[in-house]
Amino acid sequence: MITEINDLITNNLRPCQLESIGTIQRYLESMSEKSCLISLPTGAGKSGVICTVGHFSTFDKILVVTHRRAVCDQLYKQLKGKFFQKILQEDVDYKQFLIKKSLTILIILIIMVFIVLPSKKLQV
Repeated sequence: MITEINDLITNNLRPCQLESIGTIQRYLESMSEKSCLISLPTGAGKSGVICTVGHFSTFDKILVVTHRRAVCDQLYKQLKGKFFQKILQEDVDYKQFLIKKSLTILIILIIMVFIVLPSKKLQV
């Protein structure tokens, strides 16, 4: 579940981020055995959604699967506080929003390997 998120943070999130967080909250509350997928375009703020849910959820572990090393590195920095530092005003100490000081972050890099077969071998 997701605990109440401070207004200083929600006031600085985009509408699509707030909607995504709400979707995740409803999914977690439903105790569904089905999957939940959050899909946002490039630059819409997926990292912000992950950071906010990660720090304000009651879960202690986060699993993120990505296919690019750069995304792994960026998300790690964002989860460690860079996201809150970025969206909050300079006079606000972002560290107070790092609810989980020892948040376990497992970011898996999926290496995609494509084998190109001649079209003759693809025929059945």
